[in-house]
Amino acid sequence: MNSFGYPSVNWSRGCLAMHESVESFAARFCELNKVSMKQFFDYVSSTIGRQWRPGWELSEADRIGISEALHEPLAIVTSVMAPYEGNADALGKFCNDPRHPERIQYCQTCANAGYHSHFHSFSWLDRCPFDGAELLAHSYHAGTDGFTNRSGAVTEIFRTHWPAWPGGAPGNASRKRHLSPSFLSFQRWVLDTNTVAQNLAETHLAPRRSIYWIEGQCCARRVNQIRSLLSPPNDIIGYFSTVAATSANLSCLDTPATLKARQLFGKYGFHELMWFYRICRNSDPAGSASRDALDCDLAALRAGHTSCHCRWGHSMTEGWRGVHPDEWPHWDLKCPYEVACTFLEANYGDFRCGQSPRAADKEFFQYIEYVGKFESAGLAKHHGAPEGLPEEIQRYVRTWQPWVEWTGPLADIFDAVLNAGRVSDVSWLQSWLTAVDSGAAPASSPFPYPPVGIVNLGGGSAILSWQNKISDSDHRKTDASSLDLK
Repeated sequence: MNSFGYPSVNWSRGCLAMHESVESFAARFCELNKVSMKQFFDYVSSTIGRQWRPGWELSEADRIGISEALHEPLAIVTSVMAPYEGNADALGKFCNDPRHPERIQYCQTCANAGYHSHFHSFSWLDRCPFDGAELLAHSYHAGTDGFTNRSGAVTEIFRTHWPAWPGGAPGNASRKRHLSPSFLSFQRWVLDTNTVAQNLAETHLAPRRSIYWIEGQCCARRVNQIRSLLSPPNDIIGYFSTVAATSANLSCLDTPATLKARQLFGKYGFHELMWFYRICRNSDPAGSASRDALDCDLAALRAGHTSCHCRWGHSMTEGWRGVHPDEWPHWDLKCPYEVACTFLEANYGDFRCGQSPRAADKEFFQYIEYVGKFESAGLAKHHGAPEGLPEEIQRYVRTWQPWVEWTGPLADIFDAVLNAGRVSDVSWLQSWLTAVDSGAAPASSPFPYPPVGIVNLGGGSAILSWQNKISDSDHRKTDASSLDLK
């Protein structure tokens, strides 16, 4: 094929279906025109006037160009080539589960009609949002060119289930799948989650340092987290994966304190305030109740592990690997119990714990910068070295061993949030260690609970924490109507 201009391309209006996956589009385009995947990329690139590869952003002008070249409606081209345009960023972009890069999901009912949608690939869905049929998995070899091989997997699915492959156009049923009642209900719920997702992103504790666990199920966990706050309609509640499911616990805060909290968060940012306050309360040389509670939690974890016979060790460079349980200590490896203690210490005690010297210094200097910022705002007080020491010693202590007292408001709320986070993490770590001791791989055993945070509740706010979900009925315990998340 020497020219890619219409009508030399073997493509007629109606070949493309709403919400069709770009892998399906590419597979049928290559089959109908007898070209390679590279030539498909070249066709799209020549149409928009610049290089393009799957996943790259397309401007409105780019989509208009493709629409005119293929004689397909702009809305359909957008749904295929830019499927997350206008959709919930918390849901739409969490498409492929990184734990299964060599598996693509599909609906057999849809495949029988020559249709595959990007919605089918969402690892957090167990059922097809168009017809409610169970989603099946098709394995393939990812290799170095994942998109080409995924597109090849879609080709194999169609050849197995669609007698009319490659077809001039999907059947009428496929063209109307996006109008099915279940999909419209699903789509409305996805769009409604935008504000919930934004609230969670802005008001949870700063991301916890976790180099030890693969975030493979983050998409399913994130969606289940949102489901806990905004229940899906009954007709689609069974469509979602229950992997890493959690349910919400809410502890209401006083309204006057809530107003002050919103003012501070709006001015300085929730993450920055909580991070700085945590370090402040742990810098007091006289100790604190929070430090005592953390020490008790660490002692309880270590008490159950007086002699190490763990089958797994974690390396900063290699991650988790199996080890001989009777040959500890292993050089440069931490056992799961050491990992758990380091995790707690780094997130609720010494913020430099578990980091490389360079990373620890970088975070320390960030803290020093914040000391000046919050001291100037009247929210913190820097205590110098004891009187009578030489000036150079005082200067050293002020710079390298800062003792900073929080003098601003809301200390009770900050303590409550941090304590709730610590209790939640200790609960999860205990279940994680139990699973590992029973033979589970550390990276595939129970995943961390979502971070604790604060959400708006009508005229006030509440501390939001999480626990394992028992059943789908738990999702209804927190009524979305009580959450002012929009």
